[in-house]
Amino acid sequence: MRIAYLTHQFHNASESFVRDLACGLSAKGHEVEIVCDRLTALGKLAEGPKKHACGFRFVKRALWLGTPLAGIHAIADRAFSNAVLSRQLGRIVPDVVYADFGTNAVYAVDAAKALDLPLVVHFHGADATKALGDGVYKRRLEALFSYASAIVVPSLHLKRLLVIAGADEARIHSIPCGANLNLCHAPDWEKKKAGGPLVLSLGRLTGKKNPLALVEAFRLVHREMPEARLLIVGSGGLEAELKKRIAKHGLGETVHLAGALPHAEALAHMGRAWLLAQHSVTGLDGDQEGLPVSIMEAMACGIPVVSTLHSGIPEAVEDGVSGFLVREHDYESMAERMLRLLKEPSLAEKMGANGREKALRDYDQITRFERVERILSKAVTDKCVPAIKARIKPAVAAS
Repeated sequence: MRIAYLTHQFHNASESFVRDLACGLSAKGHEVEIVCDRLTALGKLAEGPKKHACGFRFVKRALWLGTPLAGIHAIADRAFSNAVLSRQLGRIVPDVVYADFGTNAVYAVDAAKALDLPLVVHFHGADATKALGDGVYKRRLEALFSYASAIVVPSLHLKRLLVIAGADEARIHSIPCGANLNLCHAPDWEKKKAGGPLVLSLGRLTGKKNPLALVEAFRLVHREMPEARLLIVGSGGLEAELKKRIAKHGLGETVHLAGALPHAEALAHMGRAWLLAQHSVTGLDGDQEGLPVSIMEAMACGIPVVSTLHSGIPEAVEDGVSGFLVREHDYESMAERMLRLLKEPSLAEKMGANGREKALRDYDQITRFERVERILSKAVTDKCVPAIKARIKPAVAAS
C-alpha cells in the first residue's frame, strides 16, 4: 500500500509511537509518505518513510479575538488546510490516508472525501478529551465520524468516550501502542538492589501527568526511607514549578530531574529502577491519557508500576498483581504503595515478573503494526470493491 501518514509534527521525543508506527509500516514493505505540518530534527533522522512538511495548519486558532472573528478564522482555517492537503495528497496519490490524532484528522476529511480516499484515524488522549471543549473541533468531528473508514484508540476507555461523542462503535478498534521489546530487557534484580532503591518517572511534565502529586508522594517516602531516590525523565510546562516544589521540601539531593532524553537512553534507566511511578489524572482542562507507553515499557522491563485509576491504565496494570493503583490525587496512598515495594524488593520483583509476562503477551508493538496494517488494508479493499462493481455493472449491461 501507499500510505499518506498525516500528523502535526514528525516527530517529538514524547511521541515515539508516531515514529514507530510509520517506520514499522515502512519496514513491512509499504510506501509510507509522512505528510506533516512540521518536520523536526528527530523526524529527519527516521529511516524508511518519505517526509513532506507542507504546513497544512493555518495560524493557531485565536479564540481570544472574540466569537465573530473566531468563526471567520475557523472557515479560513478549514479552507486553507483543505487546499494544502488536497494538493499534497494529489501529488502522492495514496491508497489510504492514516491520520494520527483526531485534531489532525479533521483537517484531512474534506481532502480525503474530494479525492475519494479511505481515511483511518488514530485518537490518543487529549484529542478525545480536552479538545472536545472546542466547539469548532467538536462540530468537525461529526464529519470525521461519518466519513472515517475506521478509528483506532489505545484503550477501551477512549473507545467509550468516542462512542459517547457520537462515533460508530463498530468502527472503533482498541489497539495499545505497545513497547519495543528489543529495548525492554529482562531485569537484573541483584544489580538493582546493589544500586539502592530508585523510583523512576518517565513522561512529559504536564497537568495530566501530575508530577507535583508524585513529588508530594515521594516527600512522604523520603521521610521514612531517606536512602530512596526519585529520577524524573521528561520536560514540559510544569518544570519550573516542579523545581520550586522540590526545593521547598528539601529534596534537591534525592530527586533528580533528567530532562527529556532520547528514547533508548530513557528506557535504559528502567534497568536501575525498582518501580515506575506515574500519577496520571484528569487535568484541570479535561485532558486525559489514553494508555501511557511508559507504563507498558516498564511492564516489559519487568518492574512494577504504581499509578492511578485513570483512563486506560487499569486495563494494563492489575492492582496487587503487576503493581498498585490509587485514586487520582491521593498521593498519601501512592506513597504507601511505593514504600511497600521499596521495603519488599522480593514483592517488587514478583510483581515486575507478572507485568513482564503480560507485556510480552499483549504489548509487543509488532502486534500493533500488524493490526493497523490489516485495518488499513481493509479500508482500501472496502473502498475499491464498490468502485470495481460500479465499473463492471455498465459493462455487463452493455454486453
